[in-house]
Amino acid sequence: MQKDLRLKTIRDIIKEEGRAEVNALSERLGVSCVTIRSDLDALEREGFLFRTHGGARLQTPEEAANAFALPSEMVNVEKKAELAALAARHVRENSWIYLSTGTTCTEVARALASHYLNVVTGNLTAAQILARGNRAQVLIPGGNLVSGPDYMFLRGDWFLRAMGEISIEQAYLSVSGADMDGYSWGNAQECELHTMETLRRVSKEIVVLIDSTKFNKRSFVCPERLEYADTVITNRDIPDDYRHYFETHGVRLILPE
Repeated sequence: MQKDLRLKTIRDIIKEEGRAEVNALSERLGVSCVTIRSDLDALEREGFLFRTHGGARLQTPEEAANAFALPSEMVNVEKKAELAALAARHVRENSWIYLSTGTTCTEVARALASHYLNVVTGNLTAAQILARGNRAQVLIPGGNLVSGPDYMFLRGDWFLRAMGEISIEQAYLSVSGADMDGYSWGNAQECELHTMETLRRVSKEIVVLIDSTKFNKRSFVCPERLEYADTVITNRDIPDDYRHYFETHGVRLILPE
C-alpha cells in the first residue's frame, strides 16, 4: 500500500475509533510496525494526532486550536481573547461566516475550533486552526498570497471574484483603529475598497471586532465609516462618545457582561 493511501486509511481509522495501536494497524495494513510508527510520526507533525505509548489518539479541537499559538509579541492578548469569546457566542452554529485577516480574527478562529461551522476566509493562519479542529468546513478562495512576519492571507481579483459569488450570514472583520471618520487598517493590502463593498453585498451582517485600545487611533487606510458595521464587538471600557455614536446610528454594540 502506497504511503499516501496508508496515511489516509490511518486518518479514517483514528477519526472513527478515536485511537489506534501500532500492532493493530500493522496487521490491518500489512506493513511493519516500523513503517506504522513512521506514519504516526508524520501525522503527529501534521497536528492530526498525538502519539501515545504503543499507538496514537485523535487530537481534540482544543488541542488543535492551541497548536497554532498566536505570536508572543501580540499586544492586548486578554482584550482580544475577550472579543473572541463574545464572537463565539454570537455566531450561529452550522452557519456560513467570513473571517478577515488580523490577529483578532485569528483569535476568533481559536475560539470557534470546537464549533460546527462553514467558514470562508483568506486568513491562512485562521484556516489552519479551524481545519485542525476537525469541526468546521473551511473554504479558501483563490488569490494572490501576501505574507509577513505575523500574517499570511490571500487577496486580489481571483479572491474577490470568488467572494462575489457566495452568500454568508456574518462577516467578522478585525480592524487596526477607529476614529469618528471611520475604521482603518494598518496594511493597505489587507483592506481594499472593493473587498469591503463585496462583503457588504454578500453578507447579511457585518461584525467588526475592535479592542478598546484602538479607538481614537487611525492607521494607514480608512475606507469605511463607523456605521458600515451592523454589529460592533468590543471591550467594556469603550469611550463614551463612540458608545453614543453606535447607539444613535443603529449599530448593535456587544460588550462583556
